[in-house]
Amino acid sequence: MKYQNVDLASHRSQLHTQLIQAQGIYSQRSRAVKYTKRGLFLESLIYYQKYVLNPLVDVLRLIHTPSQADCYLVHASRDFPIEVVLTLEKLYGVKTVQDIIEGINLADELFCNAVAEADFMLSQTY
Repeated sequence: MKYQNVDLASHRSQLHTQLIQAQGIYSQRSRAVKYTKRGLFLESLIYYQKYVLNPLVDVLRLIHTPSQADCYLVHASRDFPIEVVLTLEKLYGVKTVQDIIEGINLADELFCNAVAEADFMLSQTY
């Protein structure tokens, strides 16, 4: 493996693109909501993971491990603060449609706050 110096401007641009993509994916969370209203667990689950949890984790990565922003949940228990880990465990530990509804409600607040924090972080010189 060859180590290279990181072009900070390019890296920040990549992180900003990742943030915008996460927001675009999260904007489709209504797909998960639709299936929870129909009471369909499996369909709710797949859309919950794809349109709610995945983009949330992407934004959390931007905040907590910007140099490894593409690692998704790999080493998440090590890389994230314990309160974030416990919250993610709760969000992923769904067993019913009601759990997914509650997870979406919690994720909405977390996602909004995380986007604001990531946006602020990316606007600073790092």
